[in-house]
Amino acid sequence: MTAALQFRNLTLGYDRHPAVHHLDGAVESGALVAVVGPNGAGKSTLFKGIVGVLKPLAGRIERSDLNPQNIAYLPQAAEIDRTFPINVYDMVAMGLWRRTGSFGDIDRAARASIEKAIAAVGLTGFEDRGISTLSGGQMQRMLFARLLLQDARVIVLDEPFNAVDAKTSADLFDLVRRWHGERRTVLTAMHDLDFVRANFPETLLLAREPVAWGRTASVLTPENLLTARRMCEAFDQAAALCADEQAPVSPRSGEVARAGHPERERGVATHPFTEFEFMRRALAGALALALGAGPIGVFLMLRRMSLVGDAMAHAILPGAAVGFLLSGLNLFAMTAGGLIAGFVVALLTGLVARTTELKEDAALATFYLLSLAVGVTIISLKGTNIDLLHVLFGNVLALDDQTLLLIAANATITLIALAVIYRPLVIECVDPGFMRTVSSAGGPAHLAFLVLVVVNLVSGFHALGTLLAVGIMMLPAAIGRFWARDTTLMILIATASGVVASYAGLLVSFHFGVASGPAIILVAGALYLTSLLFGRVGGLVRQLFPGRHLEA
Repeated sequence: MTAALQFRNLTLGYDRHPAVHHLDGAVESGALVAVVGPNGAGKSTLFKGIVGVLKPLAGRIERSDLNPQNIAYLPQAAEIDRTFPINVYDMVAMGLWRRTGSFGDIDRAARASIEKAIAAVGLTGFEDRGISTLSGGQMQRMLFARLLLQDARVIVLDEPFNAVDAKTSADLFDLVRRWHGERRTVLTAMHDLDFVRANFPETLLLAREPVAWGRTASVLTPENLLTARRMCEAFDQAAALCADEQAPVSPRSGEVARAGHPERERGVATHPFTEFEFMRRALAGALALALGAGPIGVFLMLRRMSLVGDAMAHAILPGAAVGFLLSGLNLFAMTAGGLIAGFVVALLTGLVARTTELKEDAALATFYLLSLAVGVTIISLKGTNIDLLHVLFGNVLALDDQTLLLIAANATITLIALAVIYRPLVIECVDPGFMRTVSSAGGPAHLAFLVLVVVNLVSGFHALGTLLAVGIMMLPAAIGRFWARDTTLMILIATASGVVASYAGLLVSFHFGVASGPAIILVAGALYLTSLLFGRVGGLVRQLFPGRHLEA
């Protein structure tokens, strides 16, 4: 019988410290193998090595004729972001990734396969339920349905029956038996030794190093289990090296209202835009900005990167300041400088985080504070206080044709690029472990997303200034979170909120004589507070007065 997997002096670990050490052996095709051991024994680490997420420190894994499409991986449930707004149907449909990729259509046959997989795990009727509403057992059923769609030759399950009820465990293990009967290779990390003795013919007892591997009855002996407990020692920071290692002129922000107009009262909502060209330009620029920034803000929020957007907004300042120093308030010089500065800070942050002990958030905070100080200093060397205010707070009322075209082009690029990377970006958000096992598209999608963040911040910089540019991203995104559980609807609501805030903010600026950029952000803030109170998804009023519960 051929081996599906062959381990040759395999060592896996983190920061040179092995979590799995000197593992030799083979998993035969069609085998049903339990991997057991105390907490910290290296079970999850071994599985990450098998699926290719973790590279060996030494030795190798031979996968015969297997390619990544032939290995399906069920991570521990704790690795999945259950707050992500995605429903059961779409989560199960991820199992078709290898057939559909980023752009493949889910046709009638694929939909039938999805419905069949959902029915096979007993979740018919749950298709539209958000994953945040599922119990632990229902969550595991959903993930098993995704495995069914992957139709892989090797299936790796990391503690699949942990914290689920006996009925769910029995139903899901019936699927494991079915896979075994189909001659698929199944490896399962387990803690319930009685369950292993009753159901698994072969067992690997792991305690950083292999203790025993073979027939379950001969592996799970009291002597071997005691040895495993003793071998799982604590992480040793001082461990020795392994011996076996081989614009047009217009009023400045806030001055429009004081100019006055005799017909203002007749069209409060429309008159400023029909009468003044610079107001129409400001509205066009703000709307284009909202269209591109809204979806980006939603993904920043869902990826828990909201403050990264704020830091990056400050990071573009020195580049824009250098452009200002060389060419004054020149659109292309400041845009190019801002883009270069944003990319440089992003790269330096990643480099520092990966080569030193400093975490990414601390590295980013350090660079953005330095960037802000450098940018303000450069502008103050050549410009006036008015120039400094223009850079810090923008002037949406002074957008010229070139700036409008730049903002519109950036919004168009953003929407097209998001359409291209949408599917891998969503999967990377909700279940990055799964994404790494089925495709290498997650990394490029993340990098492309960071590029789009910088591009939209540069657009926002021209209209709202470096201090407020991130506001038109994050406030609408937060508004959408209070009204939608679905990602697509959340993006639509965020974009619509940005459009409403832009329109209303410009009206407030015109009629009350306040600065236009802050007025737009203040209106967005008012919409956010309203959503915080009355939003149907987690709003305070909804929590205080939840209403009567449903039948089911």
